[in-house]
Amino acid sequence: AAIDEAAANIYLRQALKNLRVHLVRIRRLARDNPARLLAAATEHAGIAGAIARGDSQLAAPAPLLHLHNSLEHLKSTQQSSERTAS
Repeated sequence: AAIDEAAANIYLRQALKNLRVHLVRIRRLARDNPARLLAAATEHAGIAGAIARGDSQLAAPAPLLHLHNSLEHLKSTQQSSERTAS
């Protein structure tokens, strides 16, 4: 909510609203994996810290790394589920 309010942009708010729907599944999968949950929290803290320090060189790539790690976790979880189902 704070991000939405700070952005003060209706288009960004709508995009974030749509994105959050899809993030629910990813967060649910992370809850079942304490190591990934800890890694994600550490990544979030790194992003927030870089922004708070005004370190744009670290803040810019940090979300990309976090999203990459999240996607890789999602793909590996999906592959494990598919192997278990077959």
